[in-house]
Amino acid sequence: MGLPSGSRVGFDREGTALLSTLEGYHLRASVLGHRWLTRHLERRGGGLDPVASFGVVEGAFVTVCEQLARSDFRLTELRCFADAAARLTVAGREPVTVDEVTRIVQYEFGEPVTVADVETNKAVPVRRAVVGTAVRRLRFTLHDVDNLLRRAESLAAQWGFAATTYHPGPLTAGYLKVVEPRWSSHQSRRRHQLGQAL
Repeated sequence: MGLPSGSRVGFDREGTALLSTLEGYHLRASVLGHRWLTRHLERRGGGLDPVASFGVVEGAFVTVCEQLARSDFRLTELRCFADAAARLTVAGREPVTVDEVTRIVQYEFGEPVTVADVETNKAVPVRRAVVGTAVRRLRFTLHDVDNLLRRAESLAAQWGFAATTYHPGPLTAGYLKVVEPRWSSHQSRRRHQLGQAL
């Protein structure tokens, strides 16, 4: 399932998504599970500005929640979804809990729940975990992920969040050429397995 029409992103001659911010590329690396690249971008400041990071992550979070709402996703599935999101973060530096994920998604879906503690302490990591899990739940392709993140950058800019302009250097571009086909292959196998199960 892709993103709404009108949200397509441009590509350069080599097929690399034309994201424009350090925060966008950092979120992309995190969502795709590229740990080396995530750390590499953090050394350049990616993810270290909490305000700029929140803008892009919030843009992606809002977008995937819209996508979930338009899919066959139901709040009755939320416990399983939240468990998958929490497991995504268990080995990381900012683990989140099933309860935190559950409440932030319920709140976005209009449920009367309290999220003040989540917003104070884990606003970015909880939303990032939701985005990463939704990418898998909605069976996004790499192209879908790039569309999602380009839209997230656009929304962040519309909301007034000042992100850091960034264009990948040759080291990052070379790394992506190696690892992205593996991610795409894994997602393709997963979509095929889920299709057979249905």
